[in-house]
Amino acid sequence: MGTGQSARVARSGGERVLVGTYVRELLLGASHEIEGAAARARESGTSDAYDPELTRLLRVSLRRVRYQLAALSAVEPTLKTRGVRRRLAEISEPFGALRDAQVLEDVVRDALGARRRRGDGKRILKHARRERRRAERPVRRALDAGASVTALTVLDDYRRGLPFQIWLLGDAEPLARKALAATFRDLARAAKRAKKRPSDKRLHELRIEAKRAMYVARGFAELLGPRVEVLAERLSDLQSTLGRQHDHVNVAGWLRRLGRERRGLRRRAGRLAREESRRAAKEARRWRDLWKSAEKAAARAL
Repeated sequence: MGTGQSARVARSGGERVLVGTYVRELLLGASHEIEGAAARARESGTSDAYDPELTRLLRVSLRRVRYQLAALSAVEPTLKTRGVRRRLAEISEPFGALRDAQVLEDVVRDALGARRRRGDGKRILKHARRERRRAERPVRRALDAGASVTALTVLDDYRRGLPFQIWLLGDAEPLARKALAATFRDLARAAKRAKKRPSDKRLHELRIEAKRAMYVARGFAELLGPRVEVLAERLSDLQSTLGRQHDHVNVAGWLRRLGRERRGLRRRAGRLAREESRRAAKEARRWRDLWKSAEKAAARAL
């Protein structure tokens, strides 16, 4: 019996269909996204060499399928997705680190403004660029080694172990709705913790859950209808705000570390760190209203 062959979900009329069939289609869609990204890179002459757009598409595609698999296996454990999700996370790791380094450079550049062209500001930006270049190296190695091909192989190997059955798209609706509801409950628990004891750590945890729920909602929106599309938009607003808050917190911490390591930059780096902390606090004040909007959308969608 293939992976997940016993996994089933009820359909209208009391008939039952194999969950594995829907997951096969989900993985096939993810494979097409990754293949499309690699093809565009080849057409631009970069092949699997480093290409910023390819890295972004790979990162987003791999994250989306990981979150969807996690949501589905949470409500249907017989799918046994832990192994494939772990492999996809390993492939994704350098891409996520590069994204963080790119954000660091962008936020530092914006924070410096015209000051980035001279004196301490110029030196601080130079250090941020160095962080980004350092993060590019493992991504280049991964792409040169065929990261997109590896990801496709992992997805295909798992997909081949799933059962196949011809069925209607509507048969998947109960499972998708149940998976999205379970993911949203995880988000609600994170929001409750953040309300009870607000902190940068709790808001970071909330951001992760909001991002997970957003990707799951987007992935199932076509199946579940326009109300889920609205929910995905509300979740996007929430996770974007929390993402900016987290970016400012990270940059403030990096600037403080830079000031300790480079004493000549301590004064300017410290001033910038305080500015970033204020920006983080400003973003943090917005999340409660955005969460209320997401809750209302979820009540209508689920």
